[in-house]
Amino acid sequence: MTDALEDRDLKAVARHRPSSDHPIWTEPYPRRVRAFLDGVAVVDSTRALLLLEAGHLPVYYFPPEDVRTDVLEPTDTCTHCPRKGDASYWSIRVGERVVRDAVWSYQDPLPGREDIKGYLAFYWIGWTPGSRRTTRSSSTPATPTTGWTCSAAPGTSGW
Repeated sequence: MTDALEDRDLKAVARHRPSSDHPIWTEPYPRRVRAFLDGVAVVDSTRALLLLEAGHLPVYYFPPEDVRTDVLEPTDTCTHCPRKGDASYWSIRVGERVVRDAVWSYQDPLPGREDIKGYLAFYWIGWTPGSRRTTRSSSTPATPTTGWTCSAAPGTSGW
């Protein structure tokens, strides 16, 4: 968890650590987050939610208005989470490159998880070279998805 977040961001994790009584928690993430695939900005957001779930690494969820939905292609993949509901998946197409099932969303989440309804989450690995994150890190569990870089925006304090 500490590889994906700065120390000051971990205060939210410590303050609202998921427990058996409250296994999922979301926090507005106050900093700008951008993600790129092969140099193409796919996400640029100052309105991300950070979802903390017992037994999982933190995950950013983005409002669809902050995502290049024109590079997303729906797939037939669907998974079920007993705490959030059924997730739909999209692949990302940038040029000739397709990253299958790299994006998921709960379009109709279970009661109590309306905060993430329609928001998009990404599997990604890696950080922009030159940032403080120079080793392989992940904001979500590691997957075969590669080629992502994630960075703070110019004019922000950096990661």
